[in-house]
Amino acid sequence: MRPQSGLQKNLMKKTLAYVLLLAPLLAAVVPFSSQAAFDTASAKTYLAAKPQGPWTVMGLVAAGQAQPALDSLKTVSGNQAISYEAPILALTAAGQNPHTFGSEDFVAKLKSFYTQDQMGDPTSLNDDIFGILALVSAGEAKSSTEITGMKNFIISHQAQNGGWGYAVSAASDTDTTAAAVTALVAAGVDTQDVHIQSALAFMKTNQNTDGGFLSNAAFDSNSNTSSTAWVVWALNATKTSPDSWLDSGKGPLDYLAANQNAQGWFADQVGGQENGFTPITTAYAIIALSGKTLPLRIVASQPSQSFAFRIEGSNEQVCEGTVAAITALDVVKNAASQCGYSYNIQDTQYGPYLNQIGNDAAANLTGWQYAVNLTIPSVGAADYQLQTNDQVLWYYGGWDDKLTRLSLDKAVTDSGQSSTATLEYNNGGTWQPLAGASLNFGTTTVSTNEQGQANLSGADGYYRVFAQKPGFVRSNAVLLKIGQPQNSSVSLSVNVPGVNGTDTQGPPPSKPDIAFSVNPGSLDFGDLAAGQQSEKSLSISNTGNKNLQIQAVVDGQDVFKDNLKLQNQAWEKYQAQINSGSQANVSAELSIPASFPGYGQMQGEIIFWAQAE
Repeated sequence: MRPQSGLQKNLMKKTLAYVLLLAPLLAAVVPFSSQAAFDTASAKTYLAAKPQGPWTVMGLVAAGQAQPALDSLKTVSGNQAISYEAPILALTAAGQNPHTFGSEDFVAKLKSFYTQDQMGDPTSLNDDIFGILALVSAGEAKSSTEITGMKNFIISHQAQNGGWGYAVSAASDTDTTAAAVTALVAAGVDTQDVHIQSALAFMKTNQNTDGGFLSNAAFDSNSNTSSTAWVVWALNATKTSPDSWLDSGKGPLDYLAANQNAQGWFADQVGGQENGFTPITTAYAIIALSGKTLPLRIVASQPSQSFAFRIEGSNEQVCEGTVAAITALDVVKNAASQCGYSYNIQDTQYGPYLNQIGNDAAANLTGWQYAVNLTIPSVGAADYQLQTNDQVLWYYGGWDDKLTRLSLDKAVTDSGQSSTATLEYNNGGTWQPLAGASLNFGTTTVSTNEQGQANLSGADGYYRVFAQKPGFVRSNAVLLKIGQPQNSSVSLSVNVPGVNGTDTQGPPPSKPDIAFSVNPGSLDFGDLAAGQQSEKSLSISNTGNKNLQIQAVVDGQDVFKDNLKLQNQAWEKYQAQINSGSQANVSAELSIPASFPGYGQMQGEIIFWAQAE
């Protein structure tokens, strides 16, 4: 039996899941690629009789079996990114949803290993290559943070000879290079891109006169089935006919077909014997000889459950909304794209540590901490598994800062009436009044009394109310409506392709008496898939006699409340001064997060309201 290739050596040193991970995934039939003659029926029978793992499942699907046994894929053995990638690829190949099929959301769990712009082990390329293939197969947008980061990480570690090695510091080998090409194409890299073309050139130098490919000449100069099959996947992915890659009149498909045994399995080399890796080698060959590439199938993305979150920075609230997540740390990662902030997570001996969001970086005894349902958990954020209805708070402050909560006795009052705000803090598990805090009420600031209360009253309008005090975490913000604010509304609509769904809106607020108007009266963002965005324009005209201060409130479904920006900032922060007789243009941008958990027609409303200056 020949020595293992460098890539296979590395894999065999690790868990079986790691080895299996390297087996590619099936992909759509590539019509331009000829399919060499091989005995599909005997190969299928052979694989069906073996224990079912990710790659035997993929081999069976490639061979045309409609319903392979999938019970072995309900749980994942291992706690690395690599452990989840092959099962995701196998489930999607079989047409199953990796978000919901198993004992946990495999896709969300895989994404939890993404740190510092790469997946899993920063010394390995394997988990980034198959991370791309797994996430693409699960319907993740190619523009997502994870896929973009992994794509750039792979490209940045391409060797001068055009190839890649199984580790960032390893010599180039055919196997990893072929898998990298397949992943980059799946991530959206053009097949004519210089990185792809130089990789193909490197692979071609490793073809032998029997038509097959070696992995790494430092380990073995003979062709082998695994390396040859992976090269064929890359050729199919780049729309290059394997029949065009000949050496001495023989091509890679000829070599593969010649290695099939009468019992259906494929030897790793000509004349090789069956061993424990043979089912996987057979799956490799079936995929290649069937004219397929990775991934075999892309399923519609079904994001994990969404959770309410709030992120409080040193000087102001960073963001608030809902986001799909599986752990408390996922909230920071997954909300970054919809909120527009940067973050940094460090790997420490105690696990991942959130070091920075925006300009707020950990220093001395001040840093980022988290709470769930206003309670400090006893485990790290990366290990906290979120449950239904959990609400996550991330805040920048001292280790002994106290949590707060703010409530109003009335969120809506008549003109001239007041509402009572009550502020409390968590003192060792007991909620007590917080006196002497600054209660921000529009442009006004009042202090809470000994009962932690303050009466709020003012001109008709919408007011965002929150409290802060040194040594205490900034409170949640609540919206207070007084009277009948002078306002004008703009209806919003968007269709996120998928399962149909609508949300019923109540009647728009009454028409304002003050003379200002907003045009157009509705914005239709059309069809926006997860990961896409669209920008529309509005104009606000002040036709009255007084100068106006304009602010906005967004209502309706979460897609608008969480993701709409006005003038390139969160709608909560929008305000404009418009003089009498003047007009202001407003950009409205809607971005659908890659992990957005909804489908169908959705509706909302922007309520612009005015106060005379």
